[in-house]
Amino acid sequence: MLTHTYLLATQAADDGNVLHTLGIDVQLLIFQIIGFIILVWIMAKFVYPVLIRTIDERQKRIETGLREAAEARKALENAELHADNLLVDARKEAETLLHRSQEEAAEAILRAETKAKQRADQIVRDARASLDIDVRKARIMLKKEMINLVAAATEQVVGEKVDAKKDNELIAKAVAKETK
Repeated sequence: MLTHTYLLATQAADDGNVLHTLGIDVQLLIFQIIGFIILVWIMAKFVYPVLIRTIDERQKRIETGLREAAEARKALENAELHADNLLVDARKEAETLLHRSQEEAAEAILRAETKAKQRADQIVRDARASLDIDVRKARIMLKKEMINLVAAATEQVVGEKVDAKKDNELIAKAVAKETK
């Protein structure tokens, strides 16, 4: 068989029609090459630019999306950092307010205790003053009672009622003697 193929090839070479021997139609081949070139030219002129523009636009959208995602990630990190800082500041402020309110409560308690002590001292002073007045009134009443008793006793001893002037003199002497 090898010899047979060799013979055909040599015969085709002798005829000058090698392509025909291989089963290739030259005219059809030329039309196919021209058709292919026209197809490539149409694709290059109309299809490829649209395709490439679409691919470029998509690539730009992807790059923009990635850039925006990176910016959003940075913004999120900044927001988280800002939120952490706000929380720290809020805790500090809360501690300060708590400390201040404790101090104010202690001061209010101290003021209330001071006011209560002053009020209690005033009540004691008022009670002592009232007691002093009551003691004076009681002494005056006791003195009057004693004078009446002395007058009654003198009347019993003397046996007669002395006049008011004499009575008062006797009582005053007796009271003065008693109080010494």
